[in-house]
Formats: sequence, structure tokens, C-alpha cells
Amino acid sequence: MACACKKENNEVKTAETKYATISMPTSDGKTVVKPTDQCIACTYKHYCEAWCQLTEYGYLNTNRRFVIGNLRAIVLHTFKEWKEIAKLARECSLLVEEVRDKEALDRMEMLGDMIEQTYYKVNPEAKARLEALKSSHINEVDRES
Repeated sequence: MACACKKENNEVKTAETKYATISMPTSDGKTVVKPTDQCIACTYKHYCEAWCQLTEYGYLNTNRRFVIGNLRAIVLHTFKEWKEIAKLARECSLLVEEVRDKEALDRMEMLGDMIEQTYYKVNPEAKARLEALKSSHINEVDRES
């Protein structure tokens, strides 16, 4: 899955609208996102993958490794720009590792809220589209009543 945060100038947008350069172009001219590039879009993707796997098949070790790996990827993508997200993702990872799933899920709900709030702060156009969809759906339901 590619990161949607890449710009034409090979930079990644961060929360403060500063820019962090991503790794050098490959031999075919493409750029890649490094694991430590600060990217809330990558963070959101990793969170959604971790949540899905833990709530669907958390009891299998192969799935647990996938969840832990995605939570650790969140830490790497946030430890400079969004320290509180990184700290909570690390806590969630440890809880999953220790098979304390109820606690992990509770903390992961908090993590998801933090990530989504930050994502929409960094990407206000996405937030506006979401609000428009919600409004459209409410109007549709009202018309059906």
C-alpha cells in the first residue's frame, strides 16, 4: 500500500505543516517512505490494519505478530511529531504482546481517536468531505421518513 502523503516535490506533510524529506529516489525514479518518516497517513493505515486483525483473529499468533508489527510501525511514524500517539501505540503493542487483549482493545480505541483527530487536523479537506457525507446521509434519512 502506498502512502498518500507524498508530494510531487518528494516531501511528506506533517502536523505543523512543516516538511520532512523522504528517502532518495530509487533507480527507477520512484521515492519510498522510510519507516521513520513522520507521516500521519501511514499511521492511520497501520492503525486500521492492526485494529482489523486484532478484532477479527487476535487469538492466532500470526495475527498477533501482524498487530504488534503495525503498532510498532505507528511508533516509528510518530515518535518525533506526535509523541503521545507513539507512547500509546507502544503501550498497546506491549499489551497485545502480553495477551492482555481487553486492555489492549480499550487502549487501541483511545489510540484510534487520537490518530483520527490528528489525521483530520493535518488533512482538513478529508474532514470536510466526511462532514459533507454525514450531512448528505442525514438529509437522505430525513427524506425517507
